[in-house]
Amino acid sequence: MTTTHLPPVLRSRSLLGHLSAVRADPVALFSRARASGDAVRVRVGHRVVWFVFEPALVEQVLVEDGRSWTKDTPGYRTLRHIIGDGLITSQGEVWRSHRRIANPAFHARTLEGFVGVVDRVARELAGRLAGVAGRRDLGPDLARAVLEMTGLTLFSQDISAEADQIGAHLTTALAHFDRLVQGGIPWLPTRSNRAFHAAVRGLDRVVDGLIAARHGQEPQPDLLGAWMAARDDDGGALSDRGLRDEVKTLLVAGHETTAAALSWVLLLLARHPGVQAAVRDEAERVVGDRTLVPADLGRLPVLDAVVRETLRLYPPVWNFSRCSAKTQPLGRYTVPAGTWVYTSAYAVHRHPAYWADPDAFRPERWSRGDAVPRGAWFPFGLGQRKCLGDRLALFQLAALVTHLLRRVELLPADDRSLQPEARLTLRPRGGVVLNVRSRGVCVVLGPRAA
Repeated sequence: MTTTHLPPVLRSRSLLGHLSAVRADPVALFSRARASGDAVRVRVGHRVVWFVFEPALVEQVLVEDGRSWTKDTPGYRTLRHIIGDGLITSQGEVWRSHRRIANPAFHARTLEGFVGVVDRVARELAGRLAGVAGRRDLGPDLARAVLEMTGLTLFSQDISAEADQIGAHLTTALAHFDRLVQGGIPWLPTRSNRAFHAAVRGLDRVVDGLIAARHGQEPQPDLLGAWMAARDDDGGALSDRGLRDEVKTLLVAGHETTAAALSWVLLLLARHPGVQAAVRDEAERVVGDRTLVPADLGRLPVLDAVVRETLRLYPPVWNFSRCSAKTQPLGRYTVPAGTWVYTSAYAVHRHPAYWADPDAFRPERWSRGDAVPRGAWFPFGLGQRKCLGDRLALFQLAALVTHLLRRVELLPADDRSLQPEARLTLRPRGGVVLNVRSRGVCVVLGPRAA
């Protein structure tokens, strides 16, 4: 292969390059850059960064180990201020040690233990929405349900008393995420920085209290219990600070991404009533009113296709970044050491070279087995750093969607097109506003988890 030193430049007339576009609509900037080639150099302020869109290049950046690519980029540095050195942000030996400890916590047997709590929260959300049918923004209801589900799988207890504090602290901290990523200086004593740091400290206090309450208790069959009991190859356990960072990572990653994915699934089903009816009919036939179990995921191909297509069009983790640890080949290019390289799952998932009718919602493309190149669909990342919680997230989504569709019918609130808003995750602009119509189905609630 002939090596080209550098990819083309995305032109800009501004002295600050594409900084204003990054701040105004980064999703649109990635989509525009994609039309310029498989790799593009983009000037943002004083820095030149690379965008890559070819699946082979995406794989090379995300799959190769930390000796070639690191997470020393603005997004991960800022996220580290919020969640510490958890599995998402840690690197090197810290990450490898935590990953070895984490693997048992996400084993299929552990997932089986969450069936009851996932089922209960999904049923309660469905019943609550069926009882208040009408036009409403479902966003707060969905976020609260997913946070409650996350708390139960983490702690084996109802953390409703702490959920409001956790939700408020996360909302405040994440609201400042974009500002800090785009050049904010976190140590300046500004009002917004003080609010940011106060929220992070508040989140730390809540999580530290939940962890401290577990010391001296009998081991619990939950994620925190698995973390506390796990040992690495040298017999070492996580410190309380390590536990706190991983718990915060799960709260942010599990709560934010699953709530965003659920939001997009429901919005798309409301706009495609035939698909909504097919998902409902499949769920009634396969699951009915019994408790959904992980083995059911393979028996729900229509729902699986809907979720995959939703994650293609609106991946919650829409943007991945790495820093080149050395001057090295990247496909037919040579990337200098210290270069920030970005890829957008949103842009690659809609690349017309790899997807037919790329901007359309076509769940059937998954059920008919259309060929998908490696590196062209990566909503959970790729390689060793692929999300460990993907199976749990998919199970939660399936339980929430099947129970909701049994109790309610979802209809659009207006005829406006769906617009993404890129923050830490890809969220629907304007919220999850839908018309909810009760189906009047009587459902027996399962036993409440301890």
